[in-house]
Amino acid sequence: MGFARLARKYGLARARVIWQQYQEKLLRDHKRASAQEMRAAALRHKSGPAILLNDDIRPMGHFSPLTYKELHRSTLGQRGCTGGEVFDDDEYMRDFLKRHPECAPRKYVTGDIRSGYTAALGRAALWGKMERAMQHMQASQRIQSAAEEGRSHSPLITT
Repeated sequence: MGFARLARKYGLARARVIWQQYQEKLLRDHKRASAQEMRAAALRHKSGPAILLNDDIRPMGHFSPLTYKELHRSTLGQRGCTGGEVFDDDEYMRDFLKRHPECAPRKYVTGDIRSGYTAALGRAALWGKMERAMQHMQASQRIQSAAEEGRSHSPLITT
C-alpha cells in the first residue's frame, strides 16, 4: 500500500507513523538479508570451487529470500511484465552481481582434465616425464655401479 492510500485511509499523521515504522522494518530486513548473504558467501569461498559435471546446472546467483523477492517484484510496474524478468536479462544480472558480489555464484571447475589444456601444458607435462625418466635412469645406474663395486670387493661372491 502506498503512502497516498495510507493517508486517505488513516489520516496524514497516522500514515506518517505507519510509513516510518514500515521504513524502519524494511531497513532491518535489508540488514538481516545482507548479513545472510555475507555468511553464505564466506561459506562458499571457504569450500572452494565446485566440480561441474556434464549434466549439472549452474546457479546464476545466491540470494536471500528478501533480495529474491525484490528482484522478482522490480519489474511488476512495467507494462506487460509478470515479475522476474530481470533474471532473464543477462546485462542487468551482471551489473547486479558486480554491485552485490556476495550474491555471486560459486566458482566452478569441470571434472574433465582436458578442459584447461593448452600446448604449453602439454610441453610442461612432456618435460616432467623426461625429467622423471632421467632421475630413474640415474638411480638405476647408481644401483648397478654399487652392485658391481660390491661384487668386486666382496671375497664371498665369485663370478
